[in-house]
Amino acid sequence: MPRRGSAKLTPEVKLRRKNKQVKLTKAIAEAQTEYYETAVEIAAQHGRTLEWVIGQLHLGGRRLNKKRAVSPWSVFLGQQIRKANKGRAKGEKISISKLLDEEKAVIQDQYEKLTPAEKAVLKEEGIKSRAEKEVQPMRKSEKAVQRDFHETFKALAVEAHGGLQRTQGEAIMIAVRGDPTHYGAPETYVSPKARVFLAKSIGLTYEQFALKFEAFVLADLGNDNTARSKKTIIEDQSSARSMIQDGHDSLLFKEKGIKPGSLKMNYRNYEGKVVETYKIELRGWPLAVPVQNPGNLKRHELTTLLRALENQTCRWEKMTDLEVAARIELNQDRASRGEQVYVPRKSKKAAAAGAPTSNDTSD
Repeated sequence: MPRRGSAKLTPEVKLRRKNKQVKLTKAIAEAQTEYYETAVEIAAQHGRTLEWVIGQLHLGGRRLNKKRAVSPWSVFLGQQIRKANKGRAKGEKISISKLLDEEKAVIQDQYEKLTPAEKAVLKEEGIKSRAEKEVQPMRKSEKAVQRDFHETFKALAVEAHGGLQRTQGEAIMIAVRGDPTHYGAPETYVSPKARVFLAKSIGLTYEQFALKFEAFVLADLGNDNTARSKKTIIEDQSSARSMIQDGHDSLLFKEKGIKPGSLKMNYRNYEGKVVETYKIELRGWPLAVPVQNPGNLKRHELTTLLRALENQTCRWEKMTDLEVAARIELNQDRASRGEQVYVPRKSKKAAAAGAPTSNDTSD
């Protein structure tokens, strides 16, 4: 019986397929180059190592996860669904899809009537809410932290296994909790020859080695004198103030040409003397309380703020004219309702008596 096979490709088809493959290879190579250059730029801007940045951009096969920009419509829709479900029992709440099916025209009409300033306020609320959610997972429940720890290492192990299979390599991967308050058993990935190496070189199984490593970490034996756990609350307050002041000075110098160190951060009158005057904002403030001097924060609040400042989820950013106008309108509305948005200056007599003025950043 004659062998059946596919038809012979013509030279034109072969050339077309070759060109297609060349274009694909070139596109991937260009993307890889851009990816590497972006990582180098981020590392240089934020004082991180290149390896750390690449690890954040590429983890477990998830490459460059890019979130959509915050939409005023999404924030407005969220407000409408919360309003519709207010007072409803858990099983009686309606979904967004059902709400849109019933009242989409009405909701869209209400949204279209909003002014650009009101939409800018909605967008600002969405940005703040997203920043808070990005920081809060670090303080999730013990079970959630344990699951996240396990899933992260599992993704790394799967990727490492595939790479070793392709390259015929061997590896030892061990992950343990970094603090006694965290939970999660040690996670390990040890290739066959690596297991033999551990047994013959140090006389331990990989499970024993992982437990010994965990004990070393939890005993804080590898910590240096500048580690967070060695610092007092006063030192952490000083660190947070310094990071806020440095970002404040850097942005003002870039945008206004104001010499660093010549203008202290005004915590007492942040909205009036910083946001409205210089059109800059400390975005991503991770706490429920307004922006204030780190010296007034509790220990757990200070820890959350430091983490956000270090991760750059809380950082200084320039505001647009539209955002400033919306903020002024919002601040004036809050002030009209009796909130102390603008702190009045103390009289010279009170200042002479020792009362702090609005320029005093110690509060």
